[in-house]
Amino acid sequence: MMYDFATFRRPSAIWDPENPQQVTTTLEEETPTTPALSNFEIDDQFNLPISIAILILLLYIFFGAFFYGFMEGWNFFKSFYFVFISMSTIGFGDVVPNNPLCTIISIVYLVFGLALMSMCINVVQEKLSDTFKSASAKIGASMGIGVAAEDGSIVTVPPDQVEMPSVHEKIDSDDTNVEEDNNEPTVAEEKNS
Repeated sequence: MMYDFATFRRPSAIWDPENPQQVTTTLEEETPTTPALSNFEIDDQFNLPISIAILILLLYIFFGAFFYGFMEGWNFFKSFYFVFISMSTIGFGDVVPNNPLCTIISIVYLVFGLALMSMCINVVQEKLSDTFKSASAKIGASMGIGVAAEDGSIVTVPPDQVEMPSVHEKIDSDDTNVEEDNNEPTVAEEKNS
């Protein structure tokens, strides 16, 4: 039954408006196929710069510090201390909100703050990992070591063939005697004149 719905054709796909007498009844019974994954370009990597991630995190912490300073009557440093200690999951418990409404808001604020903190740590970790991988690949390439793409094993890479000039080549004596047919003055003659 579901297959009949999946192969349902609109009447305009079957019926030709220019020739209404002729009805095309060639509904081919084909099994629908899924396009290959290579037809879709999926970018599952979100490249957030480290500076933007840290800026967003600091703005979130400062917003919380001003909020708790306003709701609890704390000074800025005490509220900043509470937010930082709570979001970094240290949680000494020496500073806690006394207002019940502020406690409920703290739960929601800190859940999103923990997610934001973990995202920031993940961005920094990914950037450092990429930097170390590219640096180790450059160092390895300079030493003649590469990483195989198939399994990640280390392979030695032969150096590029460099054409070296022959140093100990015998020079014919005929090549060393060059006749000077030109009448142009030499550098020494120009200085004397």
